[in-house]
Amino acid sequence: MSNSMSEKIKIRFLLAVAGLGGLLYGVDFGVIAAAEPYLMSLGLYSGGRVSLIVGAVMMGGLVSSLTAGVLCDFFGRKKMIVACSAMFLLAVPVVCLSIDSFWVLFAGRMLQGMSAGYMAVVMPMYLTETLPPEIRGRGTGVFQFFLGLGLVVAAGVGCLVANIYGAADAKGLGADGMISAWGANFWWTVVPVGALFVGSFFLRESPVWLARRANGGKE
Repeated sequence: MSNSMSEKIKIRFLLAVAGLGGLLYGVDFGVIAAAEPYLMSLGLYSGGRVSLIVGAVMMGGLVSSLTAGVLCDFFGRKKMIVACSAMFLLAVPVVCLSIDSFWVLFAGRMLQGMSAGYMAVVMPMYLTETLPPEIRGRGTGVFQFFLGLGLVVAAGVGCLVANIYGAADAKGLGADGMISAWGANFWWTVVPVGALFVGSFFLRESPVWLARRANGGKE
């Protein structure tokens, strides 16, 4: 295989992983829209507490925005991408299985938000430092496209869940059905994020970060 062909394959793989990173971000913020009505209908929490659970992702994103740059510089871009996907994977069972425990559920949603917040910083940074200059715009475009796609896919899955289990206000759905529908809106995200987690291990580290590390952190 020629060097040019090998480089093209590496770039395409990198763009594919970047797309999954954007998908994680979009899904993270979009999935709650379809799941929240089931949580409200269960009547486990007041409207204020449900709002906190919904907004916990934003809070997690705020926390991660304060530390993302420092962590990316300390651990490296690749390790942070691995960590982001691992955080999201850890958060999914927490969110799905702790619906009756407010603070655990809140923590799971916070973890999802932190995952998305870190990804929003590290993936564009990684693309800028790794892709050839002539296609860097394409790389960030792929990330943004899949971010939007994640929002759309999350809404589509929400409609599918409603068709399978019934809408949150459907008569006869019952508490068990609502809990199952709540979980179904989140469990499927393990597939694309799991692919991101595995794929990120095969990424090469940012040459810019490696050069700075070799130079003692100096530009």
